[in-house]
Amino acid sequence: MATKILLPRLGESVEEAVIGKWCKEIGDTVARGDVIAELETAKAMMELESPAKGVLLAVFAENGQTVQMGELVAIVGKAGEDWKAELAAELAKAEQTVAPTLTNEEPRQTTSQQPIASAVEKRSEVRIAPNAKRVAEDLGIDWTQIPVEAGITRITSEIVKAYAESLKGAFAPDQLPGQRVALTKVQSITAKRMTESTQNIPQFSVSMDVEADAMNAFIQAQKEKSAGKITVTAVLMWAVASALKQHPRLNARFDAHTDAVFEYQDINLAVAAAAPEGLFVPVVHDVPALEPDQIAARLLELAEDVRNGKLKYEDSVGATFTISNLGMKCVRNFTPIIDPSQTAILGVGGMHTELALDSDGKVYSRKMINLTIAADHRALDGMAVAEFLITLKNLLQNL
Repeated sequence: MATKILLPRLGESVEEAVIGKWCKEIGDTVARGDVIAELETAKAMMELESPAKGVLLAVFAENGQTVQMGELVAIVGKAGEDWKAELAAELAKAEQTVAPTLTNEEPRQTTSQQPIASAVEKRSEVRIAPNAKRVAEDLGIDWTQIPVEAGITRITSEIVKAYAESLKGAFAPDQLPGQRVALTKVQSITAKRMTESTQNIPQFSVSMDVEADAMNAFIQAQKEKSAGKITVTAVLMWAVASALKQHPRLNARFDAHTDAVFEYQDINLAVAAAAPEGLFVPVVHDVPALEPDQIAARLLELAEDVRNGKLKYEDSVGATFTISNLGMKCVRNFTPIIDPSQTAILGVGGMHTELALDSDGKVYSRKMINLTIAADHRALDGMAVAEFLITLKNLLQNL
């Protein structure tokens, strides 16, 4: 019997993937564990392996097509096997299993007996093909509002286009001239995650200015000692990891199901990294075990992977706290948005010079940097966040 290959669950919050390319063609022999396709998700590149040996009999998605978790993507079986008949038999059996039982009190209505209003299927019973969904997004159409006749349970691209044609002249959603720019897969997933965060998490922020002269001196000393490139972000991660040890509530997530805060045992820091495709958030695991030069080297490796589109899945998951640094873009301060799996995120502004008075009343200049924590108010209050920032400030000013 042929084996159906469905898109598996690819990780936390990953519900879909794009077929990057098929590594096998129809008719090719495959062994169990062979990579048959490369998948692109918002987090990383992944591989789809065959769960059985045999011949690749069919594929149901093209290169570049978005596939939902659990959707049929390929079939592997014996050469010449009639997989179509097997699939049709399974579908018929499934329909028979879920079909409602008709009783004498509930006679079946014919199409001619049904009013026009009932000719539209319930929305819960209607699905949309991945290609059709992309067409709807490009045309700015809410596909859930497309009326379909009774018996149609899958909206195709043709149905979407026909509906779009019917709307011409009825209204003009875009009154001003311009162009529609589709989001990349990374941008689309980011949009969904940030919407989830702002809708479900009561967020607040606390900012603090920190003297950065000691940090600059430390960075210069580290460069001379290790001959490596030590960055502000690497030193911040090193200090943040130390501060999180003392304030574990910020290295956690709020569990709404149990009404409790789950404090992570490990300290894995994610760093927001921009790329042409959108925002990636690679993760450095077990940061307390690393020295600043090791953190800096790891950041360089991850940045290279992001630029080349080769960020591995294991380097994109497991974060317990996130740092977003916009200082290199001359941003003084900003408030980032929390990842739904965490209780806090640190926004880092750029260094700037300001004048101050010393204990003798003399004017001197000093470097300053602004740090802003956005926090989940279900797990944290303002005092807890302020105490964390004080700890972080002391660490950075006494390096």
